[in-house]
Amino acid sequence: MDRASRKIIRRKRVKELCGDPSDASLWRWQKNGTFPQSVQITESMIGWYLDEVLAWQAARIRAPGARRVQRPKKAEPETLDAAE
Repeated sequence: MDRASRKIIRRKRVKELCGDPSDASLWRWQKNGTFPQSVQITESMIGWYLDEVLAWQAARIRAPGARRVQRPKKAEPETLDAAE
């Protein structure tokens, strides 16, 4: 697939797909090479190729040792003992 036919998504959509990381996290991930590099759309606008972001997402999910997010357990209601 050539670059001209690939879909580019903006930061807001990238953050939605990636679990809403901070801008600093996106920058840090790009800098250390663990996240796709952004592309310059205009002088003041950047984006990311959707297929690269989705590939990154899939690789993280399938990575050995990937942490699984656990939902917090619901607190059980406290009961009063009849003996008190």
